Amino acid sequence: MKINIISFEIEYASNFYSLNIEWLQTFFCVEPYDEEVFSKPEKKYN
Repeated sequence: MKINIISFEIEYASNFYSLNIEWLQTFFCVEPYDEEVFSKPEKKYN
C-alpha cells in the first residue's frame, strides 16, 4: 500500500475535522478547544 502525504488545503477542512473528532471521541474526549481548532484549521494557533 502506498500512502501520499499532502499539504493541507481548505477543500479538505470538513474531512480534517471529521477524522480528528472521531479519533478523539474513540480514544479520548473532545474538549471545547479541540472543537475550535479542528473547525478552523486555516487559523494559526500557538
